Amino acid sequence: MNTIQISQIAQGKIFTEDSYVFENLFFLPKSLPIMDYHIKLLKKWNIDKIYCFGILTDIKTQKEEEKEDRTLEDIFDSPNNVLKIEEEVIDEASPIVETVEDFKSTYKKWILTTISFFNAIITTKTIDKEKVVNILNDIKLNVKKNKNECLKMFGKQIEGIPYIHRKTIETTILGYIISESMQLTEFTTSNLLFATLFHDLGMLKVPKEILQKKGALTKEDLTEIQNHTIYGYKYLREIGYSAIVASGALQHHERIDGKGYPNHVSLDKITEIAKIIAVVDAYCAAIADKPFRNTLHAKEAIQDLLKSGGSAYEPSILRELVKNISFYPIGSLVLLSDNNPAEVAGTSGVAMRPIVKIIKTKEMIDLSKKNDIYIKGIYSNTNEQT
Repeated sequence: MNTIQISQIAQGKIFTEDSYVFENLFFLPKSLPIMDYHIKLLKKWNIDKIYCFGILTDIKTQKEEEKEDRTLEDIFDSPNNVLKIEEEVIDEASPIVETVEDFKSTYKKWILTTISFFNAIITTKTIDKEKVVNILNDIKLNVKKNKNECLKMFGKQIEGIPYIHRKTIETTILGYIISESMQLTEFTTSNLLFATLFHDLGMLKVPKEILQKKGALTKEDLTEIQNHTIYGYKYLREIGYSAIVASGALQHHERIDGKGYPNHVSLDKITEIAKIIAVVDAYCAAIADKPFRNTLHAKEAIQDLLKSGGSAYEPSILRELVKNISFYPIGSLVLLSDNNPAEVAGTSGVAMRPIVKIIKTKEMIDLSKKNDIYIKGIYSNTNEQT
């Protein structure tokens, strides 16, 4: 990765690739002209260097180069390349696929158990809290032992399982990963896990025709969806959960700039638990395939969150997300700068530089420790059903 001193940065120039501060915190996308306020912001943050796999150049120079070189999008949109990855790489990558298959039944069990919890709360306003503790302990144990397998399931459709219930487990897993990374107390972590598991409980009161609508949502639709935060809070309080746990349902769509919902509260009025759930919920929602919009790649999802940065989400929590989630989903197939196809095998703490397994040699490489190799593209990959 190249290091560019702030003294070299000038208004009107562009980065030829996405740029970052602190090596893994998104700054500007490639080809976006640098503005004066960008430079002022860097100085305000006391940042003296930017990291980029590309270079800093003039807009004119970049356009001239683009006439001669095929873009990365051209390479990965090529049918020949997609065919090549199917024939030569998928078979050799099968051991990781089998690992996901082995883990799938456990993952599906969590989802089905959670559905039974939701239904019991809605219909009888009761919950077997011992069973809730048991499933959360099972999730914690599996995340500690099989973090990568858990993350491989993110964003995948599971036949017969609604999106909301997949996302419930994803946010709970990711919430636990971040709580461990932040070294939260056991008490706070427990409250966070209860809150994360039930943060979208109120969605069950939203009409299915709204949740499954494929066209644009009306103002009335949006209002009803936003009310799920209030519904969830009331349900959790009625069955005996604390106000702190219920705050996860009420406040997970609040934003630290006060532009969230339902109460438009900001910063210190939002509980730490809700701030964490806001980040993990937004990420999991972005990578999920929903009826009313297409899924985002993990890299795009993280970049979108980072762009809103300190205005919407707590920066310290965003940093923990970036540390623990690779821009490239675990199990995805990528092309390295030395033209070797590889499989993303784990996270390294640096979002753009995960741990990868070379397909042909099975060699494991931590890209955060190999400055001469980087990921230059990801092969076409959709959220297949499992």
